[in-house]
Amino acid sequence: MKQIIKSCLPQLILDVHRRYKQHAERNLYSNKKFKAWWNNFKETSNLESDLINMVDTFLETDAFEGISKYWNYLNKKNLEQISESGVDNFRQTVATNYYTWINGIKGVLGANFFKDIENYNLSVPINEIVKKHDYLKIDESILFNAMTVLLYDYVNSQCPEVIEDCDEGDVGNPPTIKINGKKVSQDILSSAIEYSSIIKAQKDLPKRILEIGAGSGRTAEFFLKKHEDIKYVICDIVPALYVSQFYLTKTFKDKQIFKFREFENYSAIKDDFENSSIAFIMPHQLDLLPSKHFDTFMAIDCLHEMKKEKIADYFKVANRLGKYFYFKAWKSTDVPFDNITLTEDKYIPLKNWKEVFKRDCYVPSNFFEAMYSCDS
Repeated sequence: MKQIIKSCLPQLILDVHRRYKQHAERNLYSNKKFKAWWNNFKETSNLESDLINMVDTFLETDAFEGISKYWNYLNKKNLEQISESGVDNFRQTVATNYYTWINGIKGVLGANFFKDIENYNLSVPINEIVKKHDYLKIDESILFNAMTVLLYDYVNSQCPEVIEDCDEGDVGNPPTIKINGKKVSQDILSSAIEYSSIIKAQKDLPKRILEIGAGSGRTAEFFLKKHEDIKYVICDIVPALYVSQFYLTKTFKDKQIFKFREFENYSAIKDDFENSSIAFIMPHQLDLLPSKHFDTFMAIDCLHEMKKEKIADYFKVANRLGKYFYFKAWKSTDVPFDNITLTEDKYIPLKNWKEVFKRDCYVPSNFFEAMYSCDS
């Protein structure tokens, strides 16, 4: 009996250690711990007062109470990066925590590219492939550049007309390479894929779009550059909302912009809100917007990082506010620190929705995309 107990002890100790570590990690990014960290960090950070005020506001909303621990982890990392490197360089720092694939061709994101590599025309000068970006290591830069070339070739084969007039700007210090004489970024190419999916599926060009979890605002930029008369509203948590507001305000200097502000009812901001081309709000303000105000409600690369009940809440919001709902998410993911596993079948459409399409993405290969009509 003693020998049996002795042989089991190492495994028991390992199991106890593993469970303790998981418990400690989950608690490390609790709302209480995040607030305590933030109250200390903001006093010694290099953050602008606008961002500090936005974070302070967000932490007092119901939306913060429902946030996943994983997003507390990400927000801590994002705020530290902005403080250290400045928001002017966010596209090589904060953006790499979102949809910028530094290691894309090594992992599951670019699996289809590896599988079909012989179908791609990689006629890009070697100096563009080995180009070093300011805030990326040389190996990260090369992997990023290779992924960008493959992505460009794919998009150019699927919808060349969508990117023929696309040329990346300089706001946010984007990591770019030159292809066919144009500055190309992963942001432009990824947004072109989403733009094409939405435009081809809807009967009419969406005039009013609301996007939750917009990250840097890359998809908004793509739509707004394609169609000057579109109204685009971004709803997000901070610091992402601050980043997208900074980015799109700098990019579209001639457009009227409704910057984030607190309001208690829609009538108080109606004129400013409706006369703007771009608007920024937080999740707790969604309930104040009028029903069916938007042609398209979008959620790209964000739902799979939420708690299940929060996803269900956003489905109801999409149903109330939008005529169409488009989203893009991981087919299967484990939400770190929250002990949540989400699979494709967990995203259950509402009974009144009519499926427009639901399909696997070629890139990223571990994503699927879906669109529903909410007017059925």
